[in-house]
Amino acid sequence: MTFASVAFLIVGFFVTLVLFAAGVVFIIRGRRSRGTRGSSEGPRKTERASWIAGIVSMVASLASLLFTLNPSLVPNAQGDEDRAGDVAPGPSEDVSSSPSEEGDAQQGGSQQTDAPEVISGPWETNSICGREWTGPEEAVWRVCAGVDDESVFFGLLITNHGSDPVTVATNLEYARSGDFSPCPGRVGEQEETIPAGEQIVVGGAQCTVQREDEQPRTYQGQGWVAGVQDASVTDRRSPTAHVYPGQDAEDVEWVPKLRES
Repeated sequence: MTFASVAFLIVGFFVTLVLFAAGVVFIIRGRRSRGTRGSSEGPRKTERASWIAGIVSMVASLASLLFTLNPSLVPNAQGDEDRAGDVAPGPSEDVSSSPSEEGDAQQGGSQQTDAPEVISGPWETNSICGREWTGPEEAVWRVCAGVDDESVFFGLLITNHGSDPVTVATNLEYARSGDFSPCPGRVGEQEETIPAGEQIVVGGAQCTVQREDEQPRTYQGQGWVAGVQDASVTDRRSPTAHVYPGQDAEDVEWVPKLRES
């Protein structure tokens, strides 16, 4: 809740209290007028006016209280609840691809292959890899992410289907609730060599961050694999982990999900 919200509530409660107190004073004054009035019309008018003023003040205090407690009128209350990054998106929201991936697949660069769109990750704990993309020569690759009870980790799964080793340029980073950061132990572009017919995982321990369990968070890996001399690259993303406070690693949901065979 912002400072404006707190100030709004304080002022609202103060106005309510003042109006309620005024109503009580007017009603007490009216009762006293009843006990001391004679046959003259003056005290009767005073009593009547006091009772009317008291009732009006009470009604006004009630209206002020209802107005103050209306959440739609509190400044920034709704905005604070809906801020991106504070609350994990719902399970049906697919944020696993960068906005331009579909167009990139048609315009050149790394192309999506016919392999399954989502596969289990290379780590023993709850992990998953996103779409498979073509790389230099006979290499293909995916961006992966995994989670255990204390941390979240990210990596690039690169497979060389060729008969010769292939050297590639790679880059890997991660996002926590939409805010991207470099990997703690792996910053910037680096070269990797994949032996013929083998598969390697880039990142993992070098790209591990602690879970933040104070509030729901989303986590996602992002990276690219390209030829060492390639002039342009395109970032790809892993599926998104939706992590809630105190949640066991095996219960963490991914978007998109791994399809059961």
